[in-house]
Amino acid sequence: MPNFMIIGAAKSGTTSLHHYLTQHPQIFLPMEKELQFFTDNELYNKGKEFYLNSYFSGAESYSAIGEATPFYLHRPEIVIPRLKHFFPAESLKFIVLLRDPVKRAWSHYLHMVRLGLEPLSFEQALEAESERLSQQPMSWYSYFSDGLYYRQLEKWFNQFPKEHFLIITQDQLAENVTQTLEDVFMFLDVESHISIADTTMKNEAGEAKSKLLMRFLMGRPFGMPAIKRVLPIKFRRRVGMKLRQMNTRPVSSVMEMNAETYDLLRKEYDQDIASLERLLNRSFASWRTEVC
Repeated sequence: MPNFMIIGAAKSGTTSLHHYLTQHPQIFLPMEKELQFFTDNELYNKGKEFYLNSYFSGAESYSAIGEATPFYLHRPEIVIPRLKHFFPAESLKFIVLLRDPVKRAWSHYLHMVRLGLEPLSFEQALEAESERLSQQPMSWYSYFSDGLYYRQLEKWFNQFPKEHFLIITQDQLAENVTQTLEDVFMFLDVESHISIADTTMKNEAGEAKSKLLMRFLMGRPFGMPAIKRVLPIKFRRRVGMKLRQMNTRPVSSVMEMNAETYDLLRKEYDQDIASLERLLNRSFASWRTEVC
């Protein structure tokens, strides 16, 4: 059984951390990141044996066994009950990466635009967010709400021991990767003085070569009834991910957020950040100032 999870936040460095941890000889992570097992009803309904056999076969000899699905942090209402159904109450540790919520929201929006999934301006998308999520709670139009870290972490801390969480920031990981990884290794009770060969940042911004093809691929074409009868779900997910990667290229230009929107978001996040500081007994002052 897995004994740790990288649960978020989305667009905060989880791809890089996943890549670094797979290089540690005592840590097992499926090569497929973002399993979405505990948010995907079709997958979850296949049960525990499917989960273990599909993703963790061969993991028995490893000290630390985990998965990395950043969407979990943002959907505690559905994920927490399912985790508690699968795992003993105190068997899991959680790693959470946080990022300046304003920058995270903008990165999230740009990612959706580049995939061809967001036709609205950032301002229009923020205005429409509540209605979109009320109609499709599991959709990923949660640009603002995914940055309300206090609201999310409070729910996790109410259900799992607080000391079972390691909270780090994207800036920590980028600016001092060696020390941050040592902290992670110590948290996971594996050898901490391990040299990681490749510590370059991963998952840099990309855009779709063909937005029409990307919309098709993101529309779950491999979930069509005829295909579902022929191809196993694990294979469908891997093929879909590979095709999306093949249809992605580095960004040709970088959009800038409207200055007024930036200032408004700073104010909108202020209260949640203050609560987060009290919850974690830690300062996030740079997230509450005019930082470009």
